[in-house]
Amino acid sequence: MHKRRKQHPKVNPVNSPVRDFELVGERRWPMALAVVSTGGLFFAIPEEFRLSNIWHYFYLLLLLVLLLTLIIGDPGRINRESPWLRIATGSMLGLITVVTAVSAFRLIYGILTQAQFDTPAQLLFVGAIVWVTNIMAFALWYWHLDSGGPAARALRDVRTQPAFRFPEQGIPEIVGPDWYP
Repeated sequence: MHKRRKQHPKVNPVNSPVRDFELVGERRWPMALAVVSTGGLFFAIPEEFRLSNIWHYFYLLLLLVLLLTLIIGDPGRINRESPWLRIATGSMLGLITVVTAVSAFRLIYGILTQAQFDTPAQLLFVGAIVWVTNIMAFALWYWHLDSGGPAARALRDVRTQPAFRFPEQGIPEIVGPDWYP
């Protein structure tokens, strides 16, 4: 059984009160919400710009299966390092990336071939969906790769340095060694 709690050392509480116990691992719901949102946004694309309706349902089903696999493989907070969990997460994010790229290509192709948009707002709406989905895909990849991923960050694996560093991470004597953004 995995330890879910870790003894927190007593430090000078400058920014937050000292807690005796701290949960180890990142919460899963922000990642899950972003994944489900990308699936939902894909459904908001008008039918004229979809490849097929069957592909839309298959995409959402595949996303949910991969997400469920991750939740079952590491229930609760993300704190278990496993090659198959990394592969499942990478596959899910790769799928989101490919579908976003295909949607962007479909939109550009539609613009260049003078596809019939009902209104200018429809063009902006489809473009906004592709843009937001692209941002979420980038954020999910960054979350998955930075500092070795969420499980490595939870286990304090220092083999991989963070790509983005908060100023507080450089002054552990003020915020404590276990400070987390």
